[in-house]
Amino acid sequence: MTRRSKLEDASPPVGPLMVDRRECARLLGIGPSSWDRMVSAGKTPAPVRLSAGCVRWRLADLESWVAAGCPNRAEFEATDD
Repeated sequence: MTRRSKLEDASPPVGPLMVDRRECARLLGIGPSSWDRMVSAGKTPAPVRLSAGCVRWRLADLESWVAAGCPNRAEFEATDD
């Protein structure tokens, strides 16, 4: 038997599970102000409020939302059942 190195035993790195508004905008190729307008208009997945000044979006929700054609929040949440 060969010994495996600690590096081989380590699990693969995990990327971010949640992203902020700037990262959402960057991922979509738009500016943060455009993202903010979309959020205010209910055209994005629902944000997660971690504290009063800390708002994030689940990366998995963003990926599903884009795959679904970027529907408005109500339509997206209706298909999330």
